[in-house]
Amino acid sequence: MCMIIALTLNLPYNFSKLIFEQMKGNLVPGTFMQYPRFLQMLLDDLIPNLVKDESDLLPL
Repeated sequence: MCMIIALTLNLPYNFSKLIFEQMKGNLVPGTFMQYPRFLQMLLDDLIPNLVKDESDLLPL
């Protein structure tokens, strides 16, 4: 609800915290890698020169 109000009133809102909190809520045994593509995007952004093995990437 706060997100919709912030978007409507053009107020700042921390979407990264919202996504992170939702991901933390899913950290029950067996669901750690529930968002592998999202994690890959974060790693690519944080470490642009990271050496990658073609066989390790998820096909898009």
